[in-house]
Amino acid sequence: MSNNEKHHANWAEWAINHRQLVYFFAVLVLIMGMFSFKSLGRSEDPSFAVKQMVVSAAWPGASAKDVEMHLTNTLEKQIQSLPQVKKITSYSRPGVCVITVALKDEVAGNTVRQRWLELRNIVNDGKKDLPSGTVGPFYNDRFDDVYGNIYAITGDGFTYEDMRKYAEKIKLDFFSVPDVKKVELVGVQPEKIFVQMQTAKLAQLGLDINSIANTIKAQTSVNASGMIEADTANSYLRITGSPDSVENIAAIPINANGRVFRLGDIATITRGYADPPETMMYYNGKPAVGIALSMEDGGDNIKLGENLAKEIARIQKELPLGLELNQVANQPEVVKKSISEFSESLYEAIIIVLVVSLMTLGRRSGYVISCCIPLILLGSFCAMFALGIDLHKVSLGALVVSLGMLVDDAIVVVELMEVKMSEGMPRKEAASYAFKTCAWPLLTGTTITCLGFMPIAFSKASASEFAYSLFPVMTVTLMLSWLVSATLAPVLGYEWIRPTVIKQESYDNCFYSAFRKLLHWSLGHRITVIGITLAMLGLSMFMLRFVSQEFFPASVRPELLVELNMPEGSSIKTTDAAARKLTNLIKDDKELDHVSTYVGESAPRFVLVIDPVQPRDNYAQLVVVAKSVEDRKKLEKRISELAAEHLPEAIVYSRSIPLGPPAPYPVMIRVSGNSDAQVKEYAQKVRKVMAANPYVNMTRLDWLEQTNAVKLKVDNDKLLQMGLTRQTVANALQAQVSGYTVATYLEGDQQIGIVFRLQPDQRADISQLETISIPTSQGAVPLSQIAHLDYTSEDNIIWRRNLRPTITVNGGIVDGVTGNETKRILTETWLPLGTVTAVWDSENGYLTLYNVDGATEEEPVRIPLYTHLQSIAFVPQVIDTKLGMGVIDFYTITRAGEFIAANDAQVTYRLNPQNAKVSDIEWSFIDRTVETRVAGDNADLLTIVSSEVGELGGMNFTVKANDALKSLKENQEAIVALQALNTENDTEIVSDYAAVKVTELKDFVIINKTKLKYDEQQKVDYDESDIVTLGWTTPAFDEAADAYLKYDASIDLHTVVETYAKEIEKVLTDATVRFEPIYEFRKPASYISPEDGNTDQQKFVTLDEKTGIVTVDKEWLAQGTAAVGRTPIFEVYAFVNDKAIANAYIKLEITKDDVAPEDKEDFEKTWNINHGEAIEYADIDPNTGYTEHYDWATFNAEILDVLGLTMEEFSTRYNDAEVKYIDPVNGPTTQMPDGVTIDSKNPADVNTSTELANILITNKAKFGEKTFTLTYPAKNRKQDPNIVITLDYNIEHDLSHMPALNPDYLIAGADQTVQVKGREVAGAWKLEAEMKEFCENYLNGYDVLAGNHTGLSFRFEDNRLENEGAEITGTEWSDQVISLTTPLTQNESYREYKVEMVATCQNGEWCEKSFTVRFVRPFNATIAAVELRTLTATADEADIADLVIIKDTDNRVVYQNGELTTLGTDTYKLNAADLRFEYSLEYTADSEASFGGGLTIDPATGVLTWLNKGGDLQTDKDATAVAVITIPDLAAIKATGTVTVLSTENSKE
Repeated sequence: MSNNEKHHANWAEWAINHRQLVYFFAVLVLIMGMFSFKSLGRSEDPSFAVKQMVVSAAWPGASAKDVEMHLTNTLEKQIQSLPQVKKITSYSRPGVCVITVALKDEVAGNTVRQRWLELRNIVNDGKKDLPSGTVGPFYNDRFDDVYGNIYAITGDGFTYEDMRKYAEKIKLDFFSVPDVKKVELVGVQPEKIFVQMQTAKLAQLGLDINSIANTIKAQTSVNASGMIEADTANSYLRITGSPDSVENIAAIPINANGRVFRLGDIATITRGYADPPETMMYYNGKPAVGIALSMEDGGDNIKLGENLAKEIARIQKELPLGLELNQVANQPEVVKKSISEFSESLYEAIIIVLVVSLMTLGRRSGYVISCCIPLILLGSFCAMFALGIDLHKVSLGALVVSLGMLVDDAIVVVELMEVKMSEGMPRKEAASYAFKTCAWPLLTGTTITCLGFMPIAFSKASASEFAYSLFPVMTVTLMLSWLVSATLAPVLGYEWIRPTVIKQESYDNCFYSAFRKLLHWSLGHRITVIGITLAMLGLSMFMLRFVSQEFFPASVRPELLVELNMPEGSSIKTTDAAARKLTNLIKDDKELDHVSTYVGESAPRFVLVIDPVQPRDNYAQLVVVAKSVEDRKKLEKRISELAAEHLPEAIVYSRSIPLGPPAPYPVMIRVSGNSDAQVKEYAQKVRKVMAANPYVNMTRLDWLEQTNAVKLKVDNDKLLQMGLTRQTVANALQAQVSGYTVATYLEGDQQIGIVFRLQPDQRADISQLETISIPTSQGAVPLSQIAHLDYTSEDNIIWRRNLRPTITVNGGIVDGVTGNETKRILTETWLPLGTVTAVWDSENGYLTLYNVDGATEEEPVRIPLYTHLQSIAFVPQVIDTKLGMGVIDFYTITRAGEFIAANDAQVTYRLNPQNAKVSDIEWSFIDRTVETRVAGDNADLLTIVSSEVGELGGMNFTVKANDALKSLKENQEAIVALQALNTENDTEIVSDYAAVKVTELKDFVIINKTKLKYDEQQKVDYDESDIVTLGWTTPAFDEAADAYLKYDASIDLHTVVETYAKEIEKVLTDATVRFEPIYEFRKPASYISPEDGNTDQQKFVTLDEKTGIVTVDKEWLAQGTAAVGRTPIFEVYAFVNDKAIANAYIKLEITKDDVAPEDKEDFEKTWNINHGEAIEYADIDPNTGYTEHYDWATFNAEILDVLGLTMEEFSTRYNDAEVKYIDPVNGPTTQMPDGVTIDSKNPADVNTSTELANILITNKAKFGEKTFTLTYPAKNRKQDPNIVITLDYNIEHDLSHMPALNPDYLIAGADQTVQVKGREVAGAWKLEAEMKEFCENYLNGYDVLAGNHTGLSFRFEDNRLENEGAEITGTEWSDQVISLTTPLTQNESYREYKVEMVATCQNGEWCEKSFTVRFVRPFNATIAAVELRTLTATADEADIADLVIIKDTDNRVVYQNGELTTLGTDTYKLNAADLRFEYSLEYTADSEASFGGGLTIDPATGVLTWLNKGGDLQTDKDATAVAVITIPDLAAIKATGTVTVLSTENSKE
């Protein structure tokens, strides 16, 4: 290259020569940078492609195992053929499977959608291979939407439907806000219409569940009706009349065996919310409907926040009073804060650079460098705009990191220019020289710095994709800094810097002198310097292992995600209760800003780095927002404590929002295998190992628990006999257990499911399955008649990974644990599966594994099986809250201040690491007293008896108390620490301190009976000092014997003794604490019994004190049965360590036979409640019930006086009361019947209470007689009888408490009979009446709760609502109507039906009052008398139709002269055209023939004709004209009238 070319290659010189162009581009970059900064998208996290897709499908009725084997397995095998699949995970639940497909990292983000399209095609092509009845599959591949703005609508007094309607309106308003992409509602509870049937009614009417469901579906469906093609236009046919209200649904006609009913007559139709509920949301514990918004890709989050704030302010003004709109998530505020922090960093950087430059380089150089910073950053914004990189946490982080380096190049160039100019070089040449000497080295250094971030840009992992913008932003920023240092910096330096002479003295100070010496020495010792450098490099790499490592730093957001997992199989209602309980416990904390709770699912993805959890019933999530990061940490600790205390059945795990890609738990170990059992076994082992790690604070398995299941083995033969099918049975069970949707009701823009189910009180729980009624055409049958039930358990969820059963062991870690420590947790938790080859390296303590995942022959897996002990920690059973440490408990026995014995304690310490080598450890205890707090290496207090390695890194020690423990002062405590001395390397490790507590055991009692009384008449040879020391008592003569001795046999007193310590019984929990006493027996010299003629009882027996064997003395045995009935006594002593700790007397009774005297018969007493009179149910107060009290005074007078006992004796000789109900079927039971409570007192209460027993009978008690026993068992049945008190009562319900019949309707002379004359209904007269009309005062003012009733209704006998020719519609007295469905015949003047007035009671039973309803024929008819003359030539006629007269029951004319009267048309709404007349003649038995057929009547017109047919009629003859009048839907009326045919003679007159 020529010199001329080199000259032009100097960028600095060129820039100075073209300063105007450089200024132009600088200003251009400033303007473009500011524009780009305004135009850049703003978000919290960078966008990256979520390479996951969820495929779900349903198979109703299948178990989780069936779903896994036949549905999940088939789908997974199909999906497996998709290219570039990284993993396939799935879980199978009863009736549903969810499969998550993840693509490999190398799949480009712009090709992900194409892969998902291929997957859809593959699965859709394979649908034919799925099990019959499969619903789906369904696909979801939209996981990258971030709902950064979430609002919650709450309102006291507002229903879910009210909140939903307002949320829908707000949702539409939000769509009008710029940059809003999606708006979703959260926690909406869909409405349902419930059609609730009764099994008994279905069976009674012979209705089939499927037929009713099909009828409802047919009446509510929308079907095509055709189209009429005309010449000009097409007309579509639309069928109207589809039900548009709950009332119209109730009016759907149901055909039951030829009879038609309204659906509302046989079912209760109600409108409500889904039951069980859908996923729910709460805000600060209040039910809420959430509104979640996502932003358009590339949108400005801050601008979106401002627009939303304006819209929210407008909406708030329109909301009704009481309805609140709260903000749950506010991502724009987070982004705004991040950019604000960056701006602050920028300002601080400029100020710091300016100050430092001014202080070190001078004023003008400082100005030059400070001007470079904003230009470089604004240029970076231009590049980010061109590259499509938004402002978010990663790009802002890259800019902040770059701030520290972007001035380096400019400083070097400017400083070198100033030096050369001070040496006399011209300004341009100085700038040119600076470029020539520094430009390319600076470029090399800058490039190397940029290349350090290149792996992030080209890596394929999700974390790299998340942090991708680090590389381009830093590269652009640093390269721009070099470009500015090569162009703008020389120009500004040329313009602003003026040459100054640098004096030599400036370099003669101490700093430069020391630096020159160091430089000269380094140049003279190059090898040494290089060696030191390499050594420092090696030391740095070695020390790196001790540096905590984390790819992303800890979260600085105030949110805390609290995940609550209930046991598998828990219902959503149970989860909801637990979540609300936890929410209520924390919602008032001062550190809390607000908390939102999501039940059944997780919160919407409001941050990109959080993966939403798939919905499940046993899951809930709380998003707790603290007021600061410090408050968040306090809340996290408090929530853990509250959950452990109040929700022990739940696994509650708290975590902050990470700064990097999502991971549900910090520690996750996958266990895969070939079978479910194998996976479960090893998962449990892994969990135990993980739980023992000190860094782990929570472990959870995603699959292990099983839930209850019931398998029904159906008898197909019985199904055939009863006309049932398996589907009919399944539908009946589903209807009764949970209900199912049979149709859809359309209302506005909503589709509301119509759910068919049984009444809530008839929906069985699992304990009543066998009693479920299955409707058949012949009636209902219990399920147990057609199926056998097996109660079992099964997996409720089954996880798989790449087609293999997989359990993930999740672990939470304590605060402060970083990545490398987490890695050690994973390393120490190992799991060999399959065929594993293991080689033990005893020297290094490693187990080398081959044939496991990730292992090769060259690089096997090495597991450290032991390592050196690092620390030990005491594992306490009890915590001393005062000292704040664990407790080691000792129990001692003393007497009169003298130490007798102490137990050996069992203690456990946990080793860290858990596989630490302990073979070279010597263990001992050091101690100090709490009072002095003086530490020492004393080993006086405790001695280790034995030690052994336990499970999960535990070390178990048996510890013995030394004499020093016995000398502790009263209430004085000592603390001890375990010391481990490693003899291999002579190092010591000391554990944390534990408190040593001593509990003295006393009040030992031998023979479990009351201490005996002292009687002055007794004469016993005993040692007075022993009585004073040990507190003995002597036996009374009237005490029962403790044992019985057959006169010719022997007895071992050891078998009589029952020794125990009361204090041990209270506080002792450690099974290793044992004090085995040694017993000694002695026979007092004499025991004179005044009841036995002052005979010495001791002379009749002999005691072998060595063996404790007692026999009858030989002298008395020789006399036969002379010793029978004698009662000798013996002393027994209990010794521990040769010291007596207790004593007692044993009394024997010598008997003739082997059988001891029988127990005394029970003393029985009966107390009739309410003095034996029946309790009237209506008189039981609904609030306080019926009560009766019995006192001790009555008990004493009626029972104890008869037994000859005092109250004091009763209190000591009887055990606590036992109350039992005498169930007539199952016998005595402690389970009290509903509505009855008996509160009894115990013998010990005689001195503190005046009442013996309180009986409370509420209106929940059933009718009839009930019997209870109150028993006081005697402690010694040989001495006292059991006292059994029988308590009985009878509850009746007098019918007088039911409404009386209406006297206006009662028929005189007929017993309890009311009549129905009919009424006008919808413009027609019907034979019907409202049931309340039959009751006095029409039941106006009737209180259904009076008489402890819950409802009143009417029905026919035999619990029917239909009878032959009549029916009762409605469900309650207020809307029930009785009507004739078959009109009265001409032969019926009335028709009667037996009806029951039924009052349901608070106790679930009912009372019936019978009466008769008589339907009276509303009209009577007659025909006026007719006379016909006998004419010889012509016939005589009469029109019967004009002679018919119809009157009502009040004798008012309704029809006359062939016409209806005004009464008939206006009152009875009759229509003449509807009346049908049929005429005929009736004769007496002997008169018909005499007419010779000449008398006829037209059946239709009623014209009567007499044709003599010639000849004379000698006498008058009579016949009867008959008219049968049919009034539609009412009755047929028969009218008759006399027809007289006059003789020829009389005709002439």
